[in-house]
Amino acid sequence: MPEFLQLEDWGSIHNICIEIGRYSYGNGLFIGLYEANENNGLEPYADLTVNLPGFGTDKYCAFVDTNNLPESERLISDYGLGKRTGRVARSGFCLYSEYEFDPAALEKYCLNPEALKEPVLSHKERNDAR
Repeated sequence: MPEFLQLEDWGSIHNICIEIGRYSYGNGLFIGLYEANENNGLEPYADLTVNLPGFGTDKYCAFVDTNNLPESERLISDYGLGKRTGRVARSGFCLYSEYEFDPAALEKYCLNPEALKEPVLSHKERNDAR
């Protein structure tokens, strides 16, 4: 089991770990967040990244979903998960900052650390409508 990040959100502290993958459309880095529940299980919490396939990214880079998870940049900063690249992408009315993630920092909190080392990661996409 990985170590947990602690995220303060909606007036509560959440114990969070991450899953690494690739979006099926565009092959961009996917980072999903899972919360530990009272039964020692994990439940999906939120996506840390957003899929913007029109904006190519490097292997460990992704745009961070500040629209659906406003605390995302603070979480990245507090745990040293990555740093801003300076690139910004617009989708609809939202601007998303690109981050270069540190694989060693991600691995510490990762459910599937082997995915960080594989050249082709598992694909994630909720549905084609997103």
